[in-house]
Amino acid sequence: MSTGFSMSVWLLTNATIALTFALFTVAILRRVLRPVFAPTGIYACWALLPLSLLSVFLPHKPTSVQMAEPATNPGSDSVATVLSQNTTSMTLSDSTMLWLWATGAICTLAFMVFAQYRYQRQLGKLTAHQAYWCASRTGISPALTGVLRPRIIVPADFTEHYNSSEQTLILAHEQQHLKHGDHWWNLLALLLHTVFWFHPLLPMAKRWFRSDQEIACDAAVVVRHPQHTAAYIATMLKTTLQGQAVPLACTWQSHHPLKERVMRIQQARQHRYRRPLASILIATGFAACAALSWASQTTAPLTQAVADQTPSSGKVRYMISNTVVLNGNRYQPKIMLADGDTGSIRIEDKQSQWEIVMKVSAVPDSGNPGKVQASLVVNKDGKQVVKVPKLISSLNKTMTIEHSSDPKTDDVRIESLVAQAS
Repeated sequence: MSTGFSMSVWLLTNATIALTFALFTVAILRRVLRPVFAPTGIYACWALLPLSLLSVFLPHKPTSVQMAEPATNPGSDSVATVLSQNTTSMTLSDSTMLWLWATGAICTLAFMVFAQYRYQRQLGKLTAHQAYWCASRTGISPALTGVLRPRIIVPADFTEHYNSSEQTLILAHEQQHLKHGDHWWNLLALLLHTVFWFHPLLPMAKRWFRSDQEIACDAAVVVRHPQHTAAYIATMLKTTLQGQAVPLACTWQSHHPLKERVMRIQQARQHRYRRPLASILIATGFAACAALSWASQTTAPLTQAVADQTPSSGKVRYMISNTVVLNGNRYQPKIMLADGDTGSIRIEDKQSQWEIVMKVSAVPDSGNPGKVQASLVVNKDGKQVVKVPKLISSLNKTMTIEHSSDPKTDDVRIESLVAQAS
């Protein structure tokens, strides 16, 4: 359970780092690309957010467990306190963080589900037409709503409020949302908001995303209907600003900046030949974002890695399960040793390189086959910080070693449970 909690916190932490780099990258690209590239290229930048999260799963420099040659123990002995107690199942900090995150995620998701439900109730009874569904109420904005069964929804007075040309342009706009798969992108945005509800940049990013989404659709409609650009702008001005943003709906009009949409419509047909360059810049932004997020990742918790040493014929083998806490960082390596042999566990974090040299053997002539004796040396960056020449314990009983000459630099706690391997 401890490893699972630690791994979950590690994934969430590094995913947050990756998302942060992606948000800053998108903010820069939006500003740099806007004067020269079409709105569809700007909208494509938002693909960096989900793609950047893949950097969390790139191969990283993990904590390693390796076998080493028998080590000598130079220097004087350090003071160590030897205790015997049961191992804890998980750290309080990891479990608390996950419970807080889960509570926030559930509340965020519940709020969005309620907002979507309220919007669906406002539509009233829907009547199917050839290209759209008509709501039973007026005062709503035309929209593409739904995910698995997306529908274009229009208000009850759609045919009375708009002429045939305006109707065509509005429907073309919503059809572009459907063509671009914006209902799926909105679902992904909802999931990101749910998972990273605590991120301070997401509310602003969400507004930018919805604005770029609408502007990209505006540009696509203008490119398909260049002779109706003025009529398209007039149709937007004719529509009353109303309603609130809906999690899973692409609304014709809500809170989107109308002035910016009009200005970008006038630029929609400019610089179309630069789309390949825009793709290259976006790909470069993704590569840079992934590299920075990967370089900033924290060290992954060690997951039940076993260092196995082939024992000499006839020797008893021992499996040593360890819980190692080094300056607040928790690891759980395992090592298998033959009776009387020496092996080492190497742990690398961002600050230091640690080596734990262990030796286990049966206590001779003790009359108790369940008794074992162990020796342990802890080296930090090649310098010995702990030396325990002899510990006697029983099989399947935890031995705990604590050492701290300086809690900020070499605080060490090791819990080892020795069991005879089958």
